[in-house]
Amino acid sequence: MRPFHDAGDGVLVGSVARFTEIDPELAWFNSETLDVADEENVKSIKIPEGMHPNYVPVFFAFFEKSHLFVFETKGKDVSISPNMVEKFLKGLFGQPEIVKVYGQVDVTIVADVNKLDQILGSQAIRKLTIKIRRPNPDTLNVHRDKVMKRLGANNAIAFEQTLIPPMSEALTPDDETKLLARVALTDGEVTAIVGDGDGGRVVPRSTAAHPLVEPHAYDPDALTEQQGFLRGARGLVEKIGRYLAAT
Repeated sequence: MRPFHDAGDGVLVGSVARFTEIDPELAWFNSETLDVADEENVKSIKIPEGMHPNYVPVFFAFFEKSHLFVFETKGKDVSISPNMVEKFLKGLFGQPEIVKVYGQVDVTIVADVNKLDQILGSQAIRKLTIKIRRPNPDTLNVHRDKVMKRLGANNAIAFEQTLIPPMSEALTPDDETKLLARVALTDGEVTAIVGDGDGGRVVPRSTAAHPLVEPHAYDPDALTEQQGFLRGARGLVEKIGRYLAAT
């Protein structure tokens, strides 16, 4: 992760360096001879310490108040998956020196709000499971506050609720269940078994399989690539906030 700067309003902007890691112990391939490079050719290869090829900066914006980390997945030279960034952040926050000071740091990919609405709006839910990890205490809205208090009252860091309807019937999620599912959008996961109307067949659904990805266009004559990204990131965070606050 490269140095970042404060963009104002509690937003830190920077980039994650993506590059190719070369394993010097592996064999080299000679594309001219279409064979393994011989020892003499390999000896002539000198890569300075700390140098890595195929460098691409991946822009990110970290919103301190909401603890949302927004990053680009596709850009002029960028193509990176949410799962790759999740793996990177979990490895970063799992470093002993960080855990020693801050304790366990959870990383959750925010799910696509439309996919959650599709799950909750299904007329054939056979099973619904909502998993929530304790939200950040400084990012609470009224719904998250309820979950935080419930977890705190039980000295718990996670919550899981599973609902199953009577045989051959379907669930009808009430308002409380829907609110919990909204919290799980950013702090957990919602999974369901849903009938697809084809001979009684059921299929699994999960918010974890659908990260929230939002396309954003900008005028390159008016904004730099990073400025265009930041504008899109702010809009995305506002959209998430409105969804979580909805009743």
